[in-house]
Amino acid sequence: MAVRLAHPLLSKSIPGVFSASFIQDLIKVSVPEADFTVRLSDGPGRMRLEFTAVFRELVQAGQPGGTWWNSWSVDAESRDAEHIGELLASELNKSRRKFAEALSDAQCWECDEIL
Repeated sequence: MAVRLAHPLLSKSIPGVFSASFIQDLIKVSVPEADFTVRLSDGPGRMRLEFTAVFRELVQAGQPGGTWWNSWSVDAESRDAEHIGELLASELNKSRRKFAEALSDAQCWECDEIL
């Protein structure tokens, strides 16, 4: 199943993808700040996408950075590869935005603490 999603997923707008693999029911996508693993499970009348993400704080060389993990699942309304590709791209982009916002909020909080 994952191989059928290669073109629909990669043709969607996922900025900065530098690695992607599609093997059986597993998709792995790497971007500068995160690695995503998506497991596809076929259920009655639906396709479930189970996401695991490892986010890395991008820092300058020699500076400590943090790592965060997250997992969630989404049910696709259709088994159509194009629909699932759109859903995957949407979920990856949404989680990247949320991580960037959370990191920005945390940095603002740290600045307030210093002042």
